[in-house]
Amino acid sequence: MLKLKYLYENFDLARKCMELYDYDIDSAEEMMQYFRISSNAIYPFRLKQETDKICFLRLSPAEEKKLSDVETELCLHWKK
Repeated sequence: MLKLKYLYENFDLARKCMELYDYDIDSAEEMMQYFRISSNAIYPFRLKQETDKICFLRLSPAEEKKLSDVETELCLHWKK
């Protein structure tokens, strides 16, 4: 569970990160209302080219999760 100081929505940061993925701006506001925060902040979004698929942006503070832990989680997921 994140520290209380991180348990709030940060739509501006999420939008800025989504720009790296060429997101569908038209559906962004609707999709953002389905965000959730526990040990990570998860924001759903759609890509411009594939609006029928939902992607998930996962954010967590650097002081809460080490990069090596995130890399391990991703490696374990992709090996399945």
